[in-house]
Amino acid sequence: MKSIDPATAAGLSGCAAATALAVLVVRRDGGVTALTDHDVSVEFQGFVFEANAGLAFDGLEQTADLAPDHGVLRIGSGTSGFEPSDIRAGHYANARVEIWRVNTDDTNHSILLSVGTLGELTIGSVEIEAEYRSLKHKLAQPTGRLYQKSCDAQLGHARCGVNLAAFTIAAHILSVDGLSVMMAITSTPDAGQFANGTIKIQSGIAKDVSASIRTARIAPGVLELTLWETFPTAPAPGDSVAITAGCDKRFATCRDRFANSDRFAGFPTIPGMDVLTVATRGS
Repeated sequence: MKSIDPATAAGLSGCAAATALAVLVVRRDGGVTALTDHDVSVEFQGFVFEANAGLAFDGLEQTADLAPDHGVLRIGSGTSGFEPSDIRAGHYANARVEIWRVNTDDTNHSILLSVGTLGELTIGSVEIEAEYRSLKHKLAQPTGRLYQKSCDAQLGHARCGVNLAAFTIAAHILSVDGLSVMMAITSTPDAGQFANGTIKIQSGIAKDVSASIRTARIAPGVLELTLWETFPTAPAPGDSVAITAGCDKRFATCRDRFANSDRFAGFPTIPGMDVLTVATRGS
C-alpha cells in the first residue's frame, strides 16, 4: 500500500485540485515520450508532458500478492513519438513506463501510481492500444541455466561466440506473398542452414525490419523462404536483404555447421526418457 504525505494527499484530492494523468515512456534505445491527458502541456520531473486528448489508462488490476498488475494504455493516433513505423519495428517492445497522477497547478504534489513495461501494441484508426504490465511480471520469467540436452545460448551472442557475419548472405527481394519470400541470389548456399534464421531488410521503406525464418529451399538462382510471421512492413521488389543462418540448438548442428562444439551451452550426454524405459523393463 502506498503511503502519501498529508500535503500531497491534500494537493491531489482537494475540491480545487486540478489533477491529470502523466505517462512517461522510455524506449530501450533511450528515446523518451512524455504525455498527459491535460488540455495543455505540463512540465514535470524534468520532462515536458505533451497534451494528448486521447490518452487514457483503463482497467488497472492491482493485487496484494505477487501476480502482476495489468492495464490498458490508450494513446491518440498521430502522437509525436508513437509513430506506427517505430511500433512495427519493435522500438517500443518492453519499453519502461511510469504512470503518475499530478496536480497541474503545483507539480510538487504528485504520486507515482505504477511502474512497468509495455506489452503488445495495437495500432487503430483513432488510437494506439498498449498492454501495460507492472514490474512484477518479471518474477514469472525463468532465470539461470536450464539443465537440458539442447543449447540455451542465443546464436551469435557472447555465450555462443559464433561470428554471424560468416554465416550471412546478401540477396534482393523478388516478391513477397504473405509468409513466402522469393529472393535472387548469386551463390548456392545450403538452404537448410537458414531454417530458424533471420532475414533483415537493408533498404527501402521497410529498412531495419526483420523476421524469423521457418523453412528455406533453393531453386536455380532463387532462394525461397517461409516466415513464421509476416513482415510488419512489407519490403518491395528490389530491396536488399541480409539473411543469417539459424540454429536448432542441437550439439550436432553446433559441431558440424558452426565448428563451435567447445562452447555448446547444453548437456548433450544427459540420459533421456529411453534410459528410464529400459531400466523399468529390466526390473
